[in-house]
Parts: sequence; structure tokens; C-alpha cells
Amino acid sequence: MLKLKMSLKLKLILLVLLALIPLITLQLIRIRNQYKESIEEELKTSINFAETINLTFMNYLEESWAQQYAIGVAILSNPQWSSREIENYINNVFSEKKTFRRYSWVGSEGIVLASSSDALNGVNVQEMEFYTDIISGKERVVSNLGKSILDDDLVIHISRGIYVEDELKGILVGIMDIDKFSSIFNFQYVGASSGFGLIDTTGRIVYSHKHPNIPFHQRKINNDSPSLKALQGEIVTYDTAPSQFDGTNRLGVAYPMEKIGWASYYNVPTNEVIGKLLKSAKRDIVILLLTSIISLLLATMLGNRYAASIIKLKDAADEISKGNLKIKTKLTGKDEMAATSEAFNRMTEEINHQISQRDEIARLKTQFFSTVSHELKTPINIILGAIQLMESMDDFNKASIYKYINMQKQNSYRLLRLINNLIDISKIEGNQFVINPVNCDIVRLTEDITLSVVEYTKLKNIELIFDTDVEEKIMAVDPDKIERIVLNLVSNAIKFTQAGGKIEVNLRDKEAHIEISVKDTGIGIPEDMQQLIFQYFTQVDSSLRRKTEGSGIGLSLVKSLIDMHGGSIKVNSMLGEGSEFIIDLPVVLIDSVTQGSNETTFANVERINIEFSDIYL
Repeated sequence: MLKLKMSLKLKLILLVLLALIPLITLQLIRIRNQYKESIEEELKTSINFAETINLTFMNYLEESWAQQYAIGVAILSNPQWSSREIENYINNVFSEKKTFRRYSWVGSEGIVLASSSDALNGVNVQEMEFYTDIISGKERVVSNLGKSILDDDLVIHISRGIYVEDELKGILVGIMDIDKFSSIFNFQYVGASSGFGLIDTTGRIVYSHKHPNIPFHQRKINNDSPSLKALQGEIVTYDTAPSQFDGTNRLGVAYPMEKIGWASYYNVPTNEVIGKLLKSAKRDIVILLLTSIISLLLATMLGNRYAASIIKLKDAADEISKGNLKIKTKLTGKDEMAATSEAFNRMTEEINHQISQRDEIARLKTQFFSTVSHELKTPINIILGAIQLMESMDDFNKASIYKYINMQKQNSYRLLRLINNLIDISKIEGNQFVINPVNCDIVRLTEDITLSVVEYTKLKNIELIFDTDVEEKIMAVDPDKIERIVLNLVSNAIKFTQAGGKIEVNLRDKEAHIEISVKDTGIGIPEDMQQLIFQYFTQVDSSLRRKTEGSGIGLSLVKSLIDMHGGSIKVNSMLGEGSEFIIDLPVVLIDSVTQGSNETTFANVERINIEFSDIYL
């Protein structure tokens, strides 16, 4: 035992020492290369941030253009509007867009027809950049930085041409103050030393995060600025470019905005990045020393732990070999030892599960024979009883004979139904049961099946209603199997619905599929049984003193037949209020008639008698 523990300890300590030697070497190499990697990482971050700037501004422009288009269409759709009505409408729509100072509706000839500023009404804008761009064929335009025609404030124009059948009908213009850009780029995670902004096609700084109040004449970027290349469509990264405003070296990127011809930039002080590298190098050396010491301590601790874990696993294996299947190793963690412990536990659980499964199979066999025996015995007893009564009768009359013959006939149907269901279940489980789909009118088929059992519902004083929202729906189904499905559900509804109740059969067209529901006002199904009733031999009331007869096979067979059609069935029920079975079948068509099954078929009346054989009126 002691030898095992020492062996594991020594191996772990040796592994740690072997790992520390290349680790120290790699750490020194990493510190040497860290400068380059950090610069590259910072540049990647700068690129990602510049892309975020571009995406944010373009989203803002797209949103503005979309609103402008909607407003323009509304104006063109209401030619009776006056200039004041157009102004009111525009102001109302843009009431929450605080970044725009003014809005104007410009005619195709370049005259301001309506504006949120009265001073702009009637102004000719043919010489303005946004108008010439739209006249030249552009639909959406953002102009370069310029001074407002009403004052010296710096603004840009965001414009959208409104076309009808490729003919320009008007232009909607939004005039934006540059001091509103801060509300667009409201980034919470920008460092205090970071700088970013936008540059228009003329090389002027439209917006600067760190220097928002630059005079117009100082906004032109330097000739050696990396942003000039970005305006030509090139992504430019730099690590020592001097700032135009304070002369400090900056590290960052100039990124083109291809859709509008602008560029964005993002940068940080180069010294800030180098300072982080020095701190990181000192920290790494300290961590390396601490890691070496801690690793040796951990190797010793892990040696003890793994040795103890292996002993526990060995003891557990011994217990399992003795037949103790309830043993648990109880090793926690996420390592291989814990995984091995879990494997031991799963093994014992699986063995216990197989034993439980064997017991469950035995129980199901017993339940199956009990259910089938009861379902066979009941109709046979009735048939024999009727025969004995007929044999003991001295005075034969037609009514009595007819009564006892009907009793024998109904219970013969019941036996035939049970045997057919058992045969069908066997074929389904053996994949030998096939359906014969043909193109037919599902509406007429369902209605005919429903109406064929009206006499049964009348005898029990139950109202039967068929309703559909479509007169005809051609789809490929097996008519015999659909008839069997509907008859089974309706017979169940009759069986569990009291006199004076109501049964509704509804068919709804859902285009790609159809929905057939059978709804009753019967006794309902408990919630804990609603998923179990589609399993073989499951009955809501399985006692031998239940009020209604049934083998518990019908609904499971119904589900299997629906599954073969590619459909589904579900049940909604409230105990004491009734149940609704909803069938969903996909609408498909076939090109040719497929080979049908060799199942025994019966006339419609005979099939109804068989399906309704366990309903005693």
C-alpha cells in the first residue's frame, strides 16, 4: 500500500520538474515576443472597434434613410397636404430623433417645399452637395461636413431620394449637428486615453471623440495621415503615427467605410501599450516562480489524493465482485479518477436497471395476459350465457331469439376486434404492417365516417356534429385506416359521454396539413394519464369493476396508424369536462396508386359493428 502511494508521488513530482524546464524556457521566449504579439493584439482590437464604429454609424444612416423613405412615400400618397401639414407630419415622425436639427422636403427641381424651419421654405438647393449627388443617380446620400446655410454651425445632410417608377419625385433631407454624434457613439467601454472618430470624403474630421470642438479650418487631416489611404479603400494599421492635435505617438487603425466613401479611426497612446508590457513581464516572472513552488506542493497533494482514490476504487470493485450492487465510490471532481468513479457507479446502476427492467418485463407480461384474458373471457362468458339461456327456453319467441343472437353477434365482433388489434400490433412491431395511400377527398371521407354512426349516438341520446371549414381537400391517405382511426375515436367518445352530451368532429384546413378533432363532453382524462393512454394496454380505469369495456389497445393502434401517415395526435382534456383528440396529417399527393396491404377488409357497416362492439346500449 505504501509503495503505491510513493510511486504516484514520485511520478507526479518528476513530471512537474520535467514540465518546469521547458516552461521556463518558453516563458523567456514568450516575454521576448510579447511586444510584437501585444502590438498585433492591440491592432486587432482597434480593427474590431473601428468595425463597430462603422457598423453603428451605418445602422444609424440606414435607419434614418428608412424613416425618410416611409415619410416620402406618405407625402406622395397625400398630394392634398399643404406645406404646413407636411411639416407637422415630418416633425411628428421625427419627434424622438434628437440627432436631427431640421428636416426638409425638397421637390425634384431643387426647391424646399416644406421644412421644420420656416427660413428654409422656398430655398433653392440645386448647388448643394446632397442635391447634385441624388440628381446624378444616388438614392441615399450623406454629405460631407459643411456649414449651415442659416448659420455657421457645422452640419451634415442625410438625404433620401424618393422615386416612383424610376422618376425622382422628391428628396427628404435631415440636417444633423455634429455635436449630436456623441449620442450615436455612446460607448461605455472606451478608455480615457482612446480616441476615435469619422472622416468625410474631403479628408475633414467630422467627429472626434477626444476633440469634439475643433474649428472648421483645423479639421483637415495631415497629408501623412493614415486616414488618407483609408479614404481610398485600404485598411491601414499603425503603431507610431503622431497625433494631429498633441503630437503623441498613437497606435491604431484607419478603416474605410466603403458604402459612403468615409473613413473611421481608432487609436490609443503607444506608450500606454509598452507600459502594459513591462508590467506584464514583471508579473510573469513572479508568477513563474510561484507556479514552480505551488506545482511541487500540488504534485505531493495529488499523489496522496490519487493513491487514496485508487484504493477506494479497488475496494468498490471488490464489493461489486461479492454482489453488493449498491456500493458507491463517491469520488468527486472532474479528473480521470472521478470519471472512473462515475463509470463504476453507472455500471452498478445499469446492472440494477437491467434487473428492474427484467422485473418490469415480467410485470408487463403478467398485465398483458391478465388484460387479454379478461377481454377474451368477458365476451365468451356472454356468448355462453346467451347459448345456455336459449337452451333452457321452453317457449321460443322471435324477440328473445333475436336478443340473444344479437348478444352473441356483438360479443363475437368484440372478440374479432381484439384479435385483429393484436394481430395488427404484432405486424406493426415487426414492420410488416403497410398502408395503401390513395388521393381522395379527406373532407367527404371524414364526414361519411362520422355520419355513419349517427344511429349509435341517437340510441344513447348524444348529439353528434360534423363541421369543416373547407368543402374539399384532396390528399393521399389510406381510406380504410382513416376510417378505422375516426371510428375508434368516436366510439371512445360515445363510450365515455353520458346521455344528453355532445360529440363534435371538426376538420380544419391548415394549407400544408389538415387537422381533425374529435371533441366530447364526457368524463375527461386525468392529467397524469394523458400521455400514457397512447401506450399499449393503458386504461384510465384499469380495475375489473370499470363501467366501460376496452382492452387499452385502440388508442395505441390509432397513434401507430397516424404515425404511418406522417402525422401526429394529441389530447386536451379536463377531468369531468370532456376530452378533445386532435389529429394532424400532412397534405401530400401521390402520382400513382401504390400496392395496398393484404389486410382483411369489411363492409362499412361490419366495420362499425366491430369498432363499436364494446359499447353496450
